[in-house]
Amino acid sequence: MFKHKNKKHVTVYPGNTTSYLDNSNPYIMIDTDDEQLDTETTNSSATPSTPSTLDSRGAIVYLPEDLLQKAKLLEENNCLVRSIIMIDIVMSGLYFLDGLLSGLVCMFISTSGYLATIYYKRSLMICYLAYQYFQVFLRLANVIIIMAIPQQYGYNRTVTTNATAHQNEGYFLNIAVYFLLFVCQTIIACFITKYYKLLPNNEERQRIKSYQHDTI
Repeated sequence: MFKHKNKKHVTVYPGNTTSYLDNSNPYIMIDTDDEQLDTETTNSSATPSTPSTLDSRGAIVYLPEDLLQKAKLLEENNCLVRSIIMIDIVMSGLYFLDGLLSGLVCMFISTSGYLATIYYKRSLMICYLAYQYFQVFLRLANVIIIMAIPQQYGYNRTVTTNATAHQNEGYFLNIAVYFLLFVCQTIIACFITKYYKLLPNNEERQRIKSYQHDTI
């Protein structure tokens, strides 16, 4: 029972597929406009044909099966996404070297992304998601520029043909590093996109409300 201390019992009805979700999971924190729902959830009496909202495992929350799977995936990814954003917040401090405004903007965007993992708000995450794709664009631009205009990075245009072996090694190493940064940034952006899609939207929130009313 200890491992479920901070979790709530969730079941899919019909089918009675069960699982446990953290109490802070947004899929089980959907507000309802009808206070009677909470009263019915606490005081309803079980019958063979009516799903009970209480059993030996405690309070039950009813969710459609597809949303239960999204809720579980959201929990599984939440810790990693928070860790990525925390690192991003620390790294944002480097932008203060380019100017106060740049540092503040990047810090604000990264912080909004972290808050989105706490309050589970798409409106907060969308800003951070756009920022990630902007970073992907910049990484790709760096790769293209260093290959097309090497002199922008201190290399001669003829570096690959007439330069010394040491210069060539440095040039190709920089290309490899910029390309690796581009790949890593793309992976992070895809991961954040996946997390964003797991957050409940307004349609899903309304669907959960209706489902709980109909089930109870």
